[in-house]
Amino acid sequence: MPLTVYEGERYLITNTRGVGHVVRGPDRIFVGVNEEAQRLFRRSAGPDQYLVIRYRELGQIRIEHRHGPCFEFENPLTHESITIKNAEKLNSNEMLVVYKQEQELIQRRLVPGPAIFVPESNEWFHQFKWHGQDLENLGKIRPGVHQFTKLQMIPSQIYYDVTEVRTNDDILIEIQLMLFYEISDVDRMLNGSTDPIADLINAVASDVISFVSALSYQDFLQQTGLLSDMKTYAQLDNRADKIGCSISNVVYRGYKAPQKLQAIQLNAITSRTNLKIKNELDNMSNEITSFKLTKEMDRLDLKQQVDQLRSEMKHAIDQTAKNHEITLNQMKHQAAIEEEDSLAAHQLEMKKGDKDLEIRFLKELKVLGVDINAYLKGQQETPVAEEIQIHPTTML
Repeated sequence: MPLTVYEGERYLITNTRGVGHVVRGPDRIFVGVNEEAQRLFRRSAGPDQYLVIRYRELGQIRIEHRHGPCFEFENPLTHESITIKNAEKLNSNEMLVVYKQEQELIQRRLVPGPAIFVPESNEWFHQFKWHGQDLENLGKIRPGVHQFTKLQMIPSQIYYDVTEVRTNDDILIEIQLMLFYEISDVDRMLNGSTDPIADLINAVASDVISFVSALSYQDFLQQTGLLSDMKTYAQLDNRADKIGCSISNVVYRGYKAPQKLQAIQLNAITSRTNLKIKNELDNMSNEITSFKLTKEMDRLDLKQQVDQLRSEMKHAIDQTAKNHEITLNQMKHQAAIEEEDSLAAHQLEMKKGDKDLEIRFLKELKVLGVDINAYLKGQQETPVAEEIQIHPTTML
């Protein structure tokens, strides 16, 4: 029977004795009666994939990992199986722990990101299985919940509630914490612990129990702030250093007490709050009253100052008017005196002028030969006591 093998295809031709050969396309062949043609499946891997090829060699299996992009035709005569797997993609904050076996020696190496990693056939990844957060209960840690192969190299945090913590007056409480941690040394972590989370929560529980057991319940309430102080967690800090982790901070989130004690505590808190509010209201009322009194006193002082200022201004105005009147009278008196002085001086000038004219007249008379003495004597004759005037009558 004729068979056409197209380009990119392969067929396995086998006979009844189990002997076979592979035909590569493009080709045209004839399949005999005692032969069987089987199309081979092509297995392809992309750039971020690889092929796991299991070869049959003399009764043994040899494994090859072939990085993509690549392809291989699965031949049942030579291949046990061909599997396509995805390469491990690592971000910049991720790391793989890879083991490799050469004869009887096993080596470990770290593969940091960013990278696309394809393991060799004799390599495998470290499978981490740590305690993890209970999704239904935030503060509870369950064993084996966190399973992974990529190690996160960035700071992280866990919520943890330390249960059954007893004070020295025999009160059982629960302490709620949040731990901020980071893996700083992977080799030390791998050598020192199989579950760092379990080690950290055990150490922090030990520190919390040691802290609370030395205090009474009331003392504990007064010193809860110390649970956010790293000095309280000596065992946690010591253990974290041994397993290659660093603790940046521990935050105290609160506590839980038995319901009856919680109710008593709540009532006490309510009473204290109400009392505090009452005191604040009283203080506020007193402050308002004091403020009103202060403002009233300020208003009275201001009114008194205004009245005093008005009085001083009125007195100043009156005094100014009085001074102005005195000044005006003085100016009038001075003007009258100056006017009289001016008039007297004018009269004296007029008299002096008359005298000068008379003296000049006499001098001129003397020049003309007039007897001055006779003239002056004539001027000093006794005046007429009575003057009779006779007017003539007109005759008709």
